[in-house]
Amino acid sequence: MSSSNQSKSRKWTIIVIIALVIFVVFTWPKPVEREQALEAVQPDLDTAGLSPEVQAQLMAAYDSIALSFATVEPIFDRSCYDCHSHRDKLPWYFKMPVVNGMMRDHISEGREHLDFTGGFPFRGKGNQRELLNDMKEEIDEHKMPLESYLWMHSDAKLEGPVFDSVMAWINHSHELIVSVYASNGAPMKESPEATEHEHEMGDDD
Repeated sequence: MSSSNQSKSRKWTIIVIIALVIFVVFTWPKPVEREQALEAVQPDLDTAGLSPEVQAQLMAAYDSIALSFATVEPIFDRSCYDCHSHRDKLPWYFKMPVVNGMMRDHISEGREHLDFTGGFPFRGKGNQRELLNDMKEEIDEHKMPLESYLWMHSDAKLEGPVFDSVMAWINHSHELIVSVYASNGAPMKESPEATEHEHEMGDDD
């Protein structure tokens, strides 16, 4: 091999090594960071502007929903918690380069929109009525869990009796909250976070 060819070969070898180093540095697995401390993000209970009597009824409805959440929590744990909670246990493939970056984005976005950590009432973009409504739409249209998540977690798919149980709980919980407003003639306000979320979903469509 001529000296010219050897020089070109060394140059390409160096370029490939540098590219690999850059690739590893930018794709090396990193933990999912919390933008805010969990305690600093409080659930939106939508009690502003309501009379003390209506607030008490609404809190009683929330307490009832929180108790019934135990009946469906195992389903959400299996199907949703990896991306919608702050639990520490994550799938083994989370530690893989490239995959780690993709998952961190999914998890960060998932937690921002809906966070099951601590049970009901939920944290997220919207009040409890809005979050339940979003859950109903996403699950009913089979947008959640994500298809890409189901590739590795086939048992997370919501179908059959499991799907029916989840939808029945969501519908009943939503109706409990709405009935408080309806029976008292109280207006149901839309939160700014929910409006922003609707615009984002519209842009995705």
